[in-house]
Amino acid sequence: MQPENPMPTLYSTSTPAKIPSIDTIYKGYRFRSRLEARWAVFFDHLKLNWVYEHEGYALPSGWYLPDFWFPDEYVIVEIKHGPQPTNAQGRPDFDTREQKLMDEIVREVEDIDGGLVLYGDPLDVMYNVVDRRGLVELGHNCARLFGFEERLTDKLFGRECQAAALAARQARFEHGERP
Repeated sequence: MQPENPMPTLYSTSTPAKIPSIDTIYKGYRFRSRLEARWAVFFDHLKLNWVYEHEGYALPSGWYLPDFWFPDEYVIVEIKHGPQPTNAQGRPDFDTREQKLMDEIVREVEDIDGGLVLYGDPLDVMYNVVDRRGLVELGHNCARLFGFEERLTDKLFGRECQAAALAARQARFEHGERP
C-alpha cells in the first residue's frame, strides 16, 4: 500500500526532487539545518548571547523571520548555505536578495541596529576572511555591527575565533552527542 503523500525520489517525474534537511536539536532549539546549529555552537564558543528565530516581521516586501537575534547588540544574522555570491569582478556581492532584506529590516524595525548575512559554515567564513580582500572588509563591518568592535575584531581574527569555528565544524548532534 502506497502512502498518501509519497516522498519524491530522485527518479520521480511527477514531483521535483527535494531532499529536506534534517532538523537539529541544540540548546532546546529545533534548528532547520545543521548549518544553523553549527553557527549556534560557534556563537556559544565566542560567548555571544543569541536567540534563534526570535521574532518574525511583516515588512513592506513580505514576511521575514531572521535566523538569529543578538539582544545585547540589537543585531540580526541570516545564515545561508553555499559560498558568498560574487559580482562580475569576482568580489563579494552585497546586492543580494538576503542583504536587501537585512537593509530593509534595519530601516523598518526600530529595535534592530544591524544585520549580517553569513554564507557557509564558520570555518568557511574564517578562511574567506583571511583569504579574500573583500571579506576582510566584511569582518570589520561585522565588528561594527555588533557594537563592540575591539572585542569582536579580536575574536574574528584571533585564535579564539579559529577555535570556535573548528568546534562548530566538528560538532556532532546525533545519538545524544553534545557539542
